[in-house]
Amino acid sequence: MQQYRLSIGKVARIFLASRIWLLVFLVLLIGVQVVDACPGCKDALSENDPQHARMVRGYFWSILFMMAMPFTIAGTFGTFFYLEVRRKRMAQQDASPSVESLADELNREVEEMPY
Repeated sequence: MQQYRLSIGKVARIFLASRIWLLVFLVLLIGVQVVDACPGCKDALSENDPQHARMVRGYFWSILFMMAMPFTIAGTFGTFFYLEVRRKRMAQQDASPSVESLADELNREVEEMPY
């Protein structure tokens, strides 16, 4: 009976915690306002002079590079480690004797054994 009461207490705590998190989420959701883009982008898009068009192009490229950088870094490290593991495996295969040489050595030992 005691164990049953403990499990009900755990369920009650979980239920209370989930209600608190739901309340926090709703408060945050209600408190959020509509956010525009950065003021520089907003002003640059609203005007049609060539100086601002170049600035918008600069924002575009900077955002593109920032978004690509994590994938580039992860891909570089992943490729590096893949190639290192592959090199190690190739070196181990070259260093280890082949099956044929082991079989030949075993046959020679068997032939040299006195019966």
